[in-house]
Amino acid sequence: MGRGAYLNDRYDRWRQVPGALKGAPEGYIDEDVYESARAFTGWTVEDGSNVDGKRKLPLTGRFTYVESWHDGYQKRVLAREFKEFGAGMSDGRTVLDLVARHPATARFVVTKLCRRFLGDNPPESVVAPAVDVWTKSARTPDQIAQVVRTILLSPEFAAARGAKVRRPLALAAAFARATGIDLMPTEGLWNELANGGQRLFGWPPPTGLSDENAYFLGANSMRHRWALVLGIAENWWGTGSFPVLANGVATPRGMAARFLAAFEGSAPPATVEALVEGLGWPPEQPIEPANPEFGKRLARTAAVAAMSPGFQTV
Repeated sequence: MGRGAYLNDRYDRWRQVPGALKGAPEGYIDEDVYESARAFTGWTVEDGSNVDGKRKLPLTGRFTYVESWHDGYQKRVLAREFKEFGAGMSDGRTVLDLVARHPATARFVVTKLCRRFLGDNPPESVVAPAVDVWTKSARTPDQIAQVVRTILLSPEFAAARGAKVRRPLALAAAFARATGIDLMPTEGLWNELANGGQRLFGWPPPTGLSDENAYFLGANSMRHRWALVLGIAENWWGTGSFPVLANGVATPRGMAARFLAAFEGSAPPATVEALVEGLGWPPEQPIEPANPEFGKRLARTAAVAAMSPGFQTV
């Protein structure tokens, strides 16, 4: 439902929440959180824990429900009264239904989707129609697909190219695809992704990895983003060698133009010159594919081209 629907700073009794007495509270308070936690007691994973001194859960990591761990007494969540000692798992399932169908959830999730595809501040002209589709398709099996389709077919999405910064994992994958590197995951690569701001399966708070550009554009994050593509290109972490093809490109300027065009769809002369200057090689000095330096220069040129704003964004 999102922090926008958290109303405990204004109300500390469920009856005070607007709409609650009609069974349709506008948001939630701490009491709803506490009661929801009780509803999910007994929901666990098979991790080898002792159940009651006589029985032990298997060690599979799979979801399971332990009836004896469930708090079966009466509860109230989002103004809905739960009868005591209902059927197994019914309390938790009811909470999921209540939250999934709440209007605040529609706006919260849809806004996150719009932010993911359009930018940090998605316009209401996209959010509102998508919320409407979410609500109308609530009982269809392709609800989220319909919402995403609405967002992606909007003119605002077509105009949003380059508005989102690639996450480190997406950047690594895009670079591997664009260059043809057969990328092999290694610990060194995972560590550099984390250094760039994306620790896989290790984000501490429940809010999830930030989807706002500013998080990935700090000085330290940018340094590691550049190191990420350079490290992949030069195989620092054993992730795969850069493919060297004898394709007639034999000067730093030609290499730069080739990679920029491949990565961004164009190679503006000013960008090519900036890239060549940054590499520090004579721009028209020929280098043949048979030269041992050819592969190294090709890889480094590709990496520096991938550091350009056009490739760092999507």
